[in-house]
Amino acid sequence: MLLASFSVLSLHSSTFEMLLPHLGHTESHFGGMGIPCTWLGLIVLAVKAVAAQRILRIVPFVVNKVGLLPMYRRISTIFPALFIIVPLAGATAHAMGAAPAVSAIISTIAMLVKNIFAGAAQVLVLLLVLSAAPDASSTGTVIGVVSISQLFKAFTVGISGIAYYLSDEYSIVAVNISLWGALATIALIGAGITSRMRETPRVGTDIPAECLAWQGLFDSESDEEAGF
Repeated sequence: MLLASFSVLSLHSSTFEMLLPHLGHTESHFGGMGIPCTWLGLIVLAVKAVAAQRILRIVPFVVNKVGLLPMYRRISTIFPALFIIVPLAGATAHAMGAAPAVSAIISTIAMLVKNIFAGAAQVLVLLLVLSAAPDASSTGTVIGVVSISQLFKAFTVGISGIAYYLSDEYSIVAVNISLWGALATIALIGAGITSRMRETPRVGTDIPAECLAWQGLFDSESDEEAGF
């Protein structure tokens, strides 16, 4: 369940970054982010640097306060809301007659939030799988499986290709809103998978009862006949 959730998270996180040249450069009233393409690369670099610094400070503190899995669940629920709020906030700013720079600032903040939580989620996943590995051999296997789960990022190329293909057939507004909808849907699926994760398995649901053998143990040297 954890690997499935992380695969979906990797998919929509990478898709967002692949679609930045398409969504970012488009004006907010067309469903884009209103960031000039000439500034996009520099903004992304600055956002990733700030996000890395925030992750180093926030993750240890939050894990101590909230815990690994509860924090990962909360992060997963943020992404669907983020992908819905960003285009709505940009469209609202334009409808209110705000300067184009306002939409660009909103989009930059959204990019920062996305990078912080996506990076924090990756750290939490690694901590979760490492804490579950009983030995060094299992740790290596688990890290390999986590790396394989990130191969879902390859689908982002297809999504971005579809976006550019549809841009010739449909309006920019329709394409951009469809892309935001796809991102929100994928993130919502990931949040649903994450909500089904539990910290400990349950007998009868996760582990079939027939897989377990119940035995009574007694202390032969004790005068009492209490067993456990």
